[in-house]
Amino acid sequence: MKRFARSIRAIAAAFALLAVLVAAVPLAAFSDVAGPPYTWTLSSSLTDPYVNTGPATNGVVQLYLWAVPGSGEGWTRTSLWFSTDQGIPFLAASPLNGISIPETYYFAVEGCPVQPIPVADVLVLDIPGEICITPNPLTGTNCTWNCSEPPVAWQNSTIGYSNQGTPCAFETWDPCGTVGVESDTWGRIKATYR
Repeated sequence: MKRFARSIRAIAAAFALLAVLVAAVPLAAFSDVAGPPYTWTLSSSLTDPYVNTGPATNGVVQLYLWAVPGSGEGWTRTSLWFSTDQGIPFLAASPLNGISIPETYYFAVEGCPVQPIPVADVLVLDIPGEICITPNPLTGTNCTWNCSEPPVAWQNSTIGYSNQGTPCAFETWDPCGTVGVESDTWGRIKATYR
């Protein structure tokens, strides 16, 4: 009987330890394992991120790059760019609404907006075709970092702009991989272990 009582106490202690460990892990770690999507769109509207088609004007037009955070998840920065392989040439981007471009092909925001927001004016030459949102050509990433500590990067879902029908689009719920919290060079990291 004593052995049975000790076994019950050991099982109770194990469950108590498990309860403490589970309580220490944020609930967000268990919710939405695939993560919240971030959708980036090119729209001809400053008030609606989903005006992604229009007639070709054969002139310079202003589009807007929109951030549309999913599941109420805010964002701090994104790495993306524009493909002109499909006909509509990209000319320039100018940040809006307190957005900055701290590095080439990155957009950053103060705070942690959770609502759709126009991020930049995008000037294009509106000849027949489409323009797509694509990975950053320097890093190959098309990711948005959330507001957690440390930030977690998620692949961007994207909707481009077309004057020839349905715009190019890409949908994903996948993470971008690990995010370093300190900058360093690969050479310095290798030298540490030589």
